[in-house]
Amino acid sequence: MGLARCAAVECERRPIAMAYGPMQQPVKEVPSRDVSSSRSLDDGTSMLDNWLSQKKMIALAGLIIFIVLGVSLGVGLGVGLPEHASHTSTVTTSSASSSSDVSGSGLQSWQRDTATEYTLDFTSWNTTSTPQIRTYNLTLTMLSPSNSSSDSQPAPDGGPARPMLLINGEYPGPLIRANLNDTLQITVNNQIADWPISMHWHGQYQNSTPWFDGTTGITQCPIPPNASLTYDFTVGRPGTFWYHAHTSSLYIDGLVGPLVVHDGVEGEARGEGTEYDYEQVVLLSDWYHRWSTDLVASYLVPDNENVEPIPDAGLINGKGLFNCSSDVFLSALDSGSVSACISTSQRMGYPLLTLNEGRTRLRLINVGAFADFWVGMDNHPLTVIEADGTDVEPLIVDRVPIAVGERYSVVVDTTGEAAGFWFRAEMNVNCFGDVNEVLDPNILAAVRVLPASASSMESTVGSTPVNWIAETTTGLPTTDAWAGTWTGPTCRDLDLSQLVPAVVEQAPVASRLLTIDVSFQIGANAVDLGYMNSTAWVPTAYTPTLSAFAGNGTNQTSVDADEEGWIVGMDEVGWNANKQGQWVIPISDGPPDEGREIEVIDLVINNLDDGSHPFHLHGHQFYILAQGPGALQQDPTYYTSLTANHTLLSNPMRRDTVTVESYGHALIRWVADNPGVWAFHCHIAWHVAAGLMVQFVERGGLLGEWDVPDEVAQLCDAGGWRPEVEIGG
Repeated sequence: MGLARCAAVECERRPIAMAYGPMQQPVKEVPSRDVSSSRSLDDGTSMLDNWLSQKKMIALAGLIIFIVLGVSLGVGLGVGLPEHASHTSTVTTSSASSSSDVSGSGLQSWQRDTATEYTLDFTSWNTTSTPQIRTYNLTLTMLSPSNSSSDSQPAPDGGPARPMLLINGEYPGPLIRANLNDTLQITVNNQIADWPISMHWHGQYQNSTPWFDGTTGITQCPIPPNASLTYDFTVGRPGTFWYHAHTSSLYIDGLVGPLVVHDGVEGEARGEGTEYDYEQVVLLSDWYHRWSTDLVASYLVPDNENVEPIPDAGLINGKGLFNCSSDVFLSALDSGSVSACISTSQRMGYPLLTLNEGRTRLRLINVGAFADFWVGMDNHPLTVIEADGTDVEPLIVDRVPIAVGERYSVVVDTTGEAAGFWFRAEMNVNCFGDVNEVLDPNILAAVRVLPASASSMESTVGSTPVNWIAETTTGLPTTDAWAGTWTGPTCRDLDLSQLVPAVVEQAPVASRLLTIDVSFQIGANAVDLGYMNSTAWVPTAYTPTLSAFAGNGTNQTSVDADEEGWIVGMDEVGWNANKQGQWVIPISDGPPDEGREIEVIDLVINNLDDGSHPFHLHGHQFYILAQGPGALQQDPTYYTSLTANHTLLSNPMRRDTVTVESYGHALIRWVADNPGVWAFHCHIAWHVAAGLMVQFVERGGLLGEWDVPDEVAQLCDAGGWRPEVEIGG
């Protein structure tokens, strides 16, 4: 198939009446800034004490509902699937460790050298090797302004210093790599005082290992401080993924990293324009100058009608440039409402991306809390070749929108070029419910191009990694952004009618239809909560849902469900108290003679809210059959005619995250053949904290034949350790 051409503005403006998507098979301008008037932080003002005291106040007030975030896509399991997927013989040991030597890089000690580490080196990596066991170790720690040196204050955007969470002593987390069908053994060592943690492997199926999905309160109890857990699972699908903390809102504070899975044909042409010579990972995120749980506490308060916390800045690969000289910020500083920026000597500049001359695959990942980004590179078209792990027919765009939790791979061609240009990631502020006047939504990274005479980026840059370029240098790019409006009036996905999976897959016939209406409603204490039908999810960290279904679970006598999908008999753990807090829907739970052993689920999501929601399903990848404005239930004949459309079902787009636009709908379909308890939730951190989450218990009968491993089950005891407040997610 030839290249499809879609001008960015045209794509954005075209109504998305339908979007199509399937599922995989089992196996599983840069304004100059005056920095002379910038005010610096001399003593490293500590926010940690304030945070700890506020946490106690939050516990007394009982207003915080914490976050469940994460995504584990999956496909089916066959009947009689063994308890664990078999592992192959060849064993290698890898280490996702911190960089101890950053001399010449200009980085602070807690900043990761992404110029080197996020450039994928294939000279020592065989993408076609026999499946192996690959081991990684992730140690989680906290760095606060009070316990960091005065010349290394934690402020990735160069703004005010604040407490941060680090992985192996650095931010963002290290790159984890594997090949398809490898086994990953990742030991997470929690050294964060006062906070238990779980880690989720966003986009991996966890076929036969649902207890390693890493979702606090759903598949496991969190890892207590000074303890560890080894997540052991087989990599079931290739593509671009990420990992993040799945407890409360803590991933926002630094616990994120990329996960890349190779399938053996990287760089080869899968269609005209899909070939490339190099690969890099690019993490995109919004950034806040306050601790995330403080923000949750200020969000879930009486009379705040779903006005989410607005970012203060944005980051590219964990680095950014906050404007400490703006009149708004200086006024707030004079009033004492904000902390001062770190010292000028510690501020870096614009993030720097170094590309080899030629064709480079950029693996874009939105690891943020709230912001939808529109990503583009000045004067360089982007060829989209992957979305959420699904290879697609090449689509040329000027820019691509990417919501929280989503991933895209794009190819950019710099052949014959020497001059640099700007990489732009612009936040769509139209999707924010308020204005943060200190925010510059146009997040920039300078791009430099190494000539073909340089043997590789690793050899040219690796010895003295360069991660940033000074904001006052004369060497900044002078390129202009693509013409036209960058962002639209609403946040929505790339026009999915033009995203065509490269591997054709027919959508199966659905056997069951479910509908979820998404809304925000004023509830008890005048707090505005998010509802999935009549339920606002409430975290229960130490009574994980999976424990009610596994063979060695604690609630084996209480797994019946009523007609609405409410778990019966679990009031003692709050799952069914007044039908609030936990909506758990059993699917593929009937006997074979009733045709419900393996169901094909159609799920209609009607968004009754004025904001868009990127919804994500754990344990699966789904087909996207429809997407557009209005509620689908308002036209019953539409669903009937849609599902009878064989052309639409012949090769629908497959993703694990779908954005449901404001007052819009989406229809997704999946084969419910993966035993486990799978979260389905909005991936905006604040919305999960408000309750936008539901759980699907899939093949509960088979789950009852499996035992949760002792090392996972024992986390629920944790030696009697408990946090001050209930947490989850």
